[in-house]
Amino acid sequence: SNAAVYMTKKVTLENPANALHILFDGYRAYGSTGETSEIQIYYKVLGPDTNLQFVDVGWTLATIKSTVPADASDFKEYVYEIESLEDFNTFAVKVVMQSDCSSNMPLMENFRAIALST
Repeated sequence: SNAAVYMTKKVTLENPANALHILFDGYRAYGSTGETSEIQIYYKVLGPDTNLQFVDVGWTLATIKSTVPADASDFKEYVYEIESLEDFNTFAVKVVMQSDCSSNMPLMENFRAIALST
């Protein structure tokens, strides 16, 4: 039931970070039977002192900061704040958009992923 999957390129940072903030504007409408389309965010990070290959690191489901209700009339802001991570210098983000109906597709715009050192 995945309508689309988007993965960013692997991002390599000059300085290590330990937090990741992901923001975008999303549109999710209700279908004819009352179901909503979904947007899920996954991330993976790799520390500077690890021997793992980046492709071998698994994806982790991110938790949204506050729930955003579906709205058939406008885009709403989605904010994910992934804090207290081990230091990392490489990351990637995967967006999975799901829908049970091809006429009820989720949309997103203004995607930003910000690595922070807190």
